[in-house]
Amino acid sequence: MINENLINTKGLKELLHIKGDSTIWRYIKEGKIPQPTLTISRSMRLWDKNELLAYLTAKSQENTQGGEL
Repeated sequence: MINENLINTKGLKELLHIKGDSTIWRYIKEGKIPQPTLTISRSMRLWDKNELLAYLTAKSQENTQGGEL
């Protein structure tokens, strides 16, 4: 059983309200979202939801204080 706190690429797209996988990988490259927490295979990557939300919150705070998201 996979930990309920882990989300896959599909769940990440739903959370971020994006449609394409390429957007996820571009966001990772640009530092907008973190690398996957766990890579099972090329097509199965998982993110820890708490870590992801903490990262996005920190990025959002940086953005409101003059950083760029």
